[in-house]
Amino acid sequence: MSSTYGENTVQNFLQSFGFTIAKIPELPEQKLKTPDFLVTDQSVQYLIEVKDKEDNKFMDLINSRISGEKTVGLEYDNTISSIIKEGANQLDSYDKTGNKFKVLWFFIDAALFSSQVSRQIDRTLYGLQEIEGYTKSGKFFQTICFYFTYSDFYRHKQLDAVIVQRPNEIVLCMNDFSSRSNELRQSKIYQLFEEKGFHIIEPYQMEKDSRCFIADNFSISRKDSESVANYIGKKYNLRQIIAYDFSMFNLPLE
Repeated sequence: MSSTYGENTVQNFLQSFGFTIAKIPELPEQKLKTPDFLVTDQSVQYLIEVKDKEDNKFMDLINSRISGEKTVGLEYDNTISSIIKEGANQLDSYDKTGNKFKVLWFFIDAALFSSQVSRQIDRTLYGLQEIEGYTKSGKFFQTICFYFTYSDFYRHKQLDAVIVQRPNEIVLCMNDFSSRSNELRQSKIYQLFEEKGFHIIEPYQMEKDSRCFIADNFSISRKDSESVANYIGKKYNLRQIIAYDFSMFNLPLE
């Protein structure tokens, strides 16, 4: 099967920075598809699965934005979650040993809706929620909270990272629940993002910089948002928390 435009773009991107990349042949006898690429640098290997508009579920997601409502909430998305689950299983089934980094790569070339879709991917991976309120000292705050809602990174700990690429941005989303997250920070692909100034999402580093909250008590059901909010209140010394949903305009093309 020939490579898609997204796969070719990912391959050219990595090769331009000195990575060796090989297309993994499909195995028709297997029920689950193989990942797209085996990527190597001087010391480690990465398995990469690319999701682009050639993926039927992803294309349906893009089409729903084109013909959808005028506003769309930016919350956890079940379709995106299904795509992440499929990709994580593809990567995991190919390398049960855990010797290779497992990376899911979203390539979004629908420029009009790329920002909206990429933000929904972030929210689905990290269970993001916008919150605001007051600290016990009376200071107003407005920030994001990681893992406030369901998180696909928490569900798929075998997934080391997700890369989201769109026309004017590329983001490395680190999975703090991966047992190899610290090793990935020493890898060439992480160093590439650092050196080139590409965006890297690392919740615990953002928390150290006072740029977010983290709801890291996973014994609390994410169905019980009030209990999650109470935990956040105790952790960060807050007296009032309001969770709100952020929406973006989605104007269908006539």
